[in-house]
Amino acid sequence: MAIEYRIALRDGGWMIEREGQLYGPYSSKQEAVHEAVYVANYAINHGLQAEVIVQETFSRIPDRLMTAFRTITHPITSTSH
Repeated sequence: MAIEYRIALRDGGWMIEREGQLYGPYSSKQEAVHEAVYVANYAINHGLQAEVIVQETFSRIPDRLMTAFRTITHPITSTSH
């Protein structure tokens, strides 16, 4: 089972959630994704499986906000040889 690092907008700030623990807030979504990819790569380099999941919001339905999570499209790979 992979460790999931979820990026989500909470209370006006971008947070990273891992196993129920919240880290942040980060000043931007990009900053949170960068940090999550960094720690996911660290986990992978230490023999674990990890993935980063980013919140996407869609507001096409009036008066409702639908939230979906998508996995970053490029896989995180180990840089060790």
